[in-house]
Amino acid sequence: MSYSNCCGHNDCRPCVEYIPCFGPAGPVGPTATNQFLSLGAGSAAILAVQTPITFSSTLATNGTDIAGLNPIILAPNHSYYVSYNINATSTATPGTLSGVLLLNGASITSSTASITTTGIGSESIAGQAIIRTTGNTTSTLQLATTASAINIFTLANAGISVIEIL
Repeated sequence: MSYSNCCGHNDCRPCVEYIPCFGPAGPVGPTATNQFLSLGAGSAAILAVQTPITFSSTLATNGTDIAGLNPIILAPNHSYYVSYNINATSTATPGTLSGVLLLNGASITSSTASITTTGIGSESIAGQAIIRTTGNTTSTLQLATTASAINIFTLANAGISVIEIL
């Protein structure tokens, strides 16, 4: 009896040879410490001008390169992955809600997220960025909101997570 499979073998051998999922142990070196910070904020007014969110609780933290609440303090000469979410309620007035990360007070435009509403409802926006700090001094990080007009949005809650990647 002859047998042919899709890879041309004329027997029941598998088409892909076994590839081990592990190899020999490598050189011993320093171990990395996972550095991260996750913060939460509760209800607050959202102003029309760019206003940093005041975080009230630390949800998770590890390490010393990322610290603080308002603002977040980042160690120099590192790269960080930052993600955020903002949940708000809107009134009957149409409007636009935006969120942006601020590094040392300056907007990181690539992190901007926004939504335009047509009336009453719950709105959510989220953004992210990879940030590189330089120099010999710490940097500050904040999450700010902007609304198209005052009294359109109320912050329901917000969160920010910072993970050191290098």
